[in-house]
Amino acid sequence: MSYFIRAGLTLASLSLSGCFHSDDPLIDFPRADTPIAEGRYTYADNNGKAVAVTVAIDGRWTNVTTLKDDGSTEVQGLVIYDLHHDFYVAMAPRYEYFILYVKDRNVTVFDPSRYCRDYLDIVRAKGINLYGGVRVTGDNPRTCHFDNLNDMLDGAIALIENNRLGAWRTYRRQ
Repeated sequence: MSYFIRAGLTLASLSLSGCFHSDDPLIDFPRADTPIAEGRYTYADNNGKAVAVTVAIDGRWTNVTTLKDDGSTEVQGLVIYDLHHDFYVAMAPRYEYFILYVKDRNVTVFDPSRYCRDYLDIVRAKGINLYGGVRVTGDNPRTCHFDNLNDMLDGAIALIENNRLGAWRTYRRQ
C-alpha cells in the first residue's frame, strides 16, 4: 500500500465527478506503498498539450508537483495500496480513490468518472447484494461511498477483472 501523490500531478487533482469515495480514510498509512519511481513525468492534457510533473517520495507519501501555466506549482500527496499485478488504488486527500497501473516507466490512471456506474452494472448483472458494502447517495449513481477497505478493494478488483477500466491519462517517466 502506498500514499501516492501529495503533489499536484493532475493524477490526483482530478476533481472527481464520479468515483469511489469514503467518509474516512480507508488506506492506513503504515500499510502504504510507493510503487512510482521518483523523477520527472509527462502526460498529454485534454487539449494534447504536454504537461510535466515531478514525483518525490517522502516516507510513505508519494508527492507529485505540477508546474502550472502561470509559473506556480501545485503539490498533492497520495496514499497508495497494492492491489495485485501492477494495479494499485490511490487515495487522494478528500478520500477519493482511483485505480493506477504502474509498469516500467509508465503510470496509467483510469477514468474515475466510470467507476461507480460500471461497478454497479457488474454486481447487478451477477445478482450480488451490496447492502451495507456500498451506498449511492441521492440521484448520483456516479459516486459510490464505501465504509471499509475490503469492500472498496472488491469494487476495484471487479472493475479490473471485468475489463471495465478506461485509460484516462498515462504519465511517462523521462
